[in-house]
Formats: sequence, structure tokens, C-alpha cells
Amino acid sequence: MATPRIKAILRGSGRNYYLKLLSAKPANLIAYWPLWEASGSVANDFSGNARHGAYTGVTLGEIGIGDGRTCPWFDGIAQNDRVNVYSTGLASAVSFSEGSIMVWAKVNSAAVWTDAVNRIMFSLNSGGGESIYMDKLDASSIRFNYTGNGVTRNYALAGLSDIDWMCLAFTWSVANAECKCYKDGVLVQTLLAPDPWTGSLWVDGANIGQVYVGAGNNWHGWLAHAAMWNTPLTETQVANLAAL
Repeated sequence: MATPRIKAILRGSGRNYYLKLLSAKPANLIAYWPLWEASGSVANDFSGNARHGAYTGVTLGEIGIGDGRTCPWFDGIAQNDRVNVYSTGLASAVSFSEGSIMVWAKVNSAAVWTDAVNRIMFSLNSGGGESIYMDKLDASSIRFNYTGNGVTRNYALAGLSDIDWMCLAFTWSVANAECKCYKDGVLVQTLLAPDPWTGSLWVDGANIGQVYVGAGNNWHGWLAHAAMWNTPLTETQVANLAAL
């Protein structure tokens, strides 16, 4: 039986999902990597800011979220499976006081949830202990984390077993004194205000599917439509981006 996402493709809905993402706070969109390249090593930034990333080790051209596009597969074993999205332009544009990250993720199988390995979806690191990331914990959980200036705000959404695509988003705001965690367009937790980084984005510390270049914690499954803004998205905007 066709899944809802396959039915959406057949109806033609969702094919312009990327236009929906581009229209979400476009003045604040600092990078958007659809990850739909069929070949090559460049993960193109469609924000218009030319902050392109680099594929290493992944298998391109896999079936995507249901928008008629493809995505990369991460084998979860080799430490070189990643999309390195660091650039000097990204480092200068990212805000550690106000921002959002988003990515669609799908595990390779239900066994990934209980494989006792932390697996990164989207990670920003200073190289000095400061970090912003979303990952799968080793206990059927997704963790949302902001660590700045020695202060950590995080939340683990437990009891998960999803084997379909998930849309995950994390926002932070010093002005609003909160961080917000979202799964599939639903606000699942509001955290205390972040303590902004005192450092800067590390050259090896901006990755999709890996914590940092050369490290482990690799994603095992598929990732698509990763994006960053230098402002927190609203709850309505996140809900809109979680739907095809």
C-alpha cells in the first residue's frame, strides 16, 4: 500500500517543497542545502549565499522525503560519512544569540534507535566545548542541545521508534530567553535562555551527519533539506516546514 508521502508524490503535492523553505524568513536564511545532488562532491547552498558544502563518503541519489527529489544515505559505520558545510561565509553569518537549524532525517531501520550509539543529524562546534546540535541518543531518543560559555541547555525526546521521515528543528533566542525543540512541526520542549558562545565556528565543526570532521557519531540512514537561519523561526513557520 502506498504511504502518505508516496501518495503526495503521485498527486504532485510537495514537489515545490524547496520553494516553501526558501520563503520562510528569506532575509534571515543564511544557508540551505537540499542535499538532492545525484552525483559529485558539492552540496549546493540554495539560499543564494553560495555557502556550499562538501560530501564525503555518502551515497547520493537515494529516495527523498516525498517531494520527488533525492537525498544522501549515510552508512553509520565509516567515520568519513558527512556533509561538511563549513565556510568562512557561514562562520561570519551564523548568530549564536538568535538562530534556527532544521533537517529532515530517517533512520536506516528500527534497530538504529537501540544500537547504543549517539548519531548526529546536524552539528555546529567551536572546537572549544561550545556546540549546537541535534542527535539520536543511545536510548531511543532525539536530543536538542545548545552549549555556550560553559552553560548547557538540552532536552531528550524519549521513546521514539519512527522509521519514516522526521522533520526536526531547533531554535535559540537570547532576546526571547528560550530555546525551542520541534519534531514534525510540533513544539516538544522549551528550554531556558541560551548563554551565547564566546568562541566562533570551528573549521571542522559544521557538519551534517557527523559531529566534526574525523570523529564518529555518524548518522545511519538518510538526511535531507538542512537549513540555517540567523533568527528563531516561529512555531507556525516550523509547522509549515514539516508538511509537504
